[in-house]
Amino acid sequence: MISVEVLVEGHARRIPDGWDALATTTLIRTDGHVVVVDPGPAYQRICRLLRGRGVEQHECSIFVTHYHYDHMAGLAAVPHLAVVDGTYIYAGAVSRRHDGSPFGDAIELLPTPGHTAEHTSLLVHADDARYAVAGDVIWQAAVSRDALLQAPDPCALDMDILVDSRRQLLASADIVIPGHGPMFTLP
Repeated sequence: MISVEVLVEGHARRIPDGWDALATTTLIRTDGHVVVVDPGPAYQRICRLLRGRGVEQHECSIFVTHYHYDHMAGLAAVPHLAVVDGTYIYAGAVSRRHDGSPFGDAIELLPTPGHTAEHTSLLVHADDARYAVAGDVIWQAAVSRDALLQAPDPCALDMDILVDSRRQLLASADIVIPGHGPMFTLP
């Protein structure tokens, strides 16, 4: 059985001197993998949530969509866990390139640059739907696909590339888990 669940619903609000931001953290379970996506700075809270679901942290791998602090700050709390990004698996002091499918066929890595150069989203082929764990390619829900495509990203490296990444991601998914908000079904 393949399941996708939001553990922590994130937010992003502009404040006078910057941003108040917490990434949405997602739990993906397949027959062979337990993956925590974008653990953000609240990893101790996430560990409690995992235990409440019968998952111990040593059973997990971490996936990071990109290297902004609000998505990966908790990594220092779990130096013994494998951390995966769009290109590498980091295990302690060892890093190695993966083959593009480190979690098997149910979880597809989709390069989605634009917000950052290395940004990678996940497409999860679950039993009930196709989920896009979007990271910051899509920050929050919108009223239409056009609004999702054109939503401003004040942190984007390249908006034209970002819109192309959004288009590709939205064409592949039924449900989106954005980087900073609740899960939503595509309009």
